[in-house]
Amino acid sequence: MTTTNDYILNLVLTNGDEVKVPLNDLLEVRPVDDEDHWIAEIFEVTTKSGETYEVDMSAVNGGTETILFQAIDPD
Repeated sequence: MTTTNDYILNLVLTNGDEVKVPLNDLLEVRPVDDEDHWIAEIFEVTTKSGETYEVDMSAVNGGTETILFQAIDPD
């Protein structure tokens, strides 16, 4: 999968703030409130640039949610 800065992830943080992260800056995504990423609602997103965000998955749009799930489980 080729990634560019053209695609921006619109993350909604647990405090309600919104953050835009370039897709190619995405390093790691992991569920916080449940080991099963299909059930979890809070995810920790770490970027290559060193930022870590706590994301409310129930508030992000479907495209961003799909990309975050793919980052957790590429199969």
